Amino acid sequence: MSRAGWRMRRRRRRRVSAAMKSTRRVLASEYLLWANSVWRRVKKEGRVVGDPMEKFGA
Repeated sequence: MSRAGWRMRRRRRRRVSAAMKSTRRVLASEYLLWANSVWRRVKKEGRVVGDPMEKFGA
């Protein structure tokens, strides 16, 4: 009984972690796309108005 319950719990946890990994991957890819677009704009204009990276002279 307890062993079966542990198995179910373990399986559920694995599924949740996999879902978290996929969402994390999607978020990371979206962030990378956004960062790339921002960096391209920075290179083109030489600066971004109101961007925190302005302080570092990026």
